[in-house]
Amino acid sequence: MGKNKTPQYNAPAPPKLPTAEELYGAGNNFAKTNFSNAYGAREGGLADLAKGNEYYQSFQPTSFEQALSNKYFQNVWPDTQESIKHGMSLSGLDSSLLLAASLGKARGGLETQIGQYLSDLGNERARYSLQSRIGMDPMDMITPYVGTGMQQGNAQAQLDYDYQQQLAQIAYQQAIDKYNQKQQLYKTIGMISPIGGAIYGGIDGGGQGFSSSLGGTMDTLSMAMPFMTSGFGGGGGLAEMIRNSNTSTPVNDFSMNSSMYSPRTYLPGFLRKGGAV
Repeated sequence: MGKNKTPQYNAPAPPKLPTAEELYGAGNNFAKTNFSNAYGAREGGLADLAKGNEYYQSFQPTSFEQALSNKYFQNVWPDTQESIKHGMSLSGLDSSLLLAASLGKARGGLETQIGQYLSDLGNERARYSLQSRIGMDPMDMITPYVGTGMQQGNAQAQLDYDYQQQLAQIAYQQAIDKYNQKQQLYKTIGMISPIGGAIYGGIDGGGQGFSSSLGGTMDTLSMAMPFMTSGFGGGGGLAEMIRNSNTSTPVNDFSMNSSMYSPRTYLPGFLRKGGAV
């Protein structure tokens, strides 16, 4: 009969939580997929800022702005020119070189004014683009995803671990119940054994347990017990079969006059000294 080992509790493996690298990697992919334009905006703005004037020069006046400036010059310059000529005529200098110099200076000033205005518009657009892009921190898009992923990952891992732990506890309890049932069965069989007491307690002359002497199986015991026990009640058992053997020799007898039965054992011929097999 095999040894009935005490069941051991097999705890489930600890849950595996996502690493920071895995979380931020997933966050980067999420940001690139869902905020592709904003994700690299800051890095692009910093790269443009490093270009210096080359970056600002790329913001040329639009065609609409250029048309407005031309229209403005066409409307303002005639009035400016007429005002200068009128002042010179009052001074008697309307035909002098001073008039030409005054007109040239006025024209240049007007063109510079318009050009500065257009340049300021372009620079303002460039600065706005830089400030808007540099202010877009990609971590503002990644961090909420990472935080949510960490919370959900931890919660799911705990749920999975609790579930596996419950399964392990159920399996352990079932194994304990089965073990206890076997132990109780062994004790019961040992109490009713006619030879040597309990299964693990009865020792034969060779130093072997009763279970070993019967071949180590419960089937052998169950087959032998009816023959060994029924003979003492009045026939049909192993003792009666030995008693009726033609080749048996009495060793002891039952004394019916005694208050206690004296053992009477019959040995078959093949067990007697010198008997034929």
